Amino acid sequence: MTARWPDPDRTTIGRYLASLDLRSIKSRACYRQVLHGFQDVVERHSELGQDVVVAWLEVSAECRAATTLLHRTRIIDRFLDHLLKAGAIDRNPITTLREACNIKQCMPVWRALASRNPEKALAELRRPQPFGSVLGGVMTEHVTLMRNRGTNTPRSLRGC
Repeated sequence: MTARWPDPDRTTIGRYLASLDLRSIKSRACYRQVLHGFQDVVERHSELGQDVVVAWLEVSAECRAATTLLHRTRIIDRFLDHLLKAGAIDRNPITTLREACNIKQCMPVWRALASRNPEKALAELRRPQPFGSVLGGVMTEHVTLMRNRGTNTPRSLRGC
């Protein structure tokens, strides 16, 4: 059985850091500080979700410049992906928000969460689902059929 996270003795963070093969002592110290700070915030909440991420961003913004903070989010993002892959968490809240907004990158989600009004910023990020209208199913089938036939370019655009 896989250990769940957060773990009180923080061995998960230690094993994760060891697996990264960080060459610089300074990098190891930075990663350790960021991950331990994140776990401190997670331990004060009942569930790993958007509220935890916003709380961590607020705490971190007190001692870091915005650009540095957004760089540190990549450390958290990769760690959450690692935890998900290892089965230590059920979902990565950033990936969940990214999928809900129908966008491909995580950084816009982090920026939205770090803004003064995260809910408004997330709402502005949301993109409609492809073929999300009433005719979406028919359109999807048609596009799939045309791609399978190899005719994804309209005749008017093909040379005769």
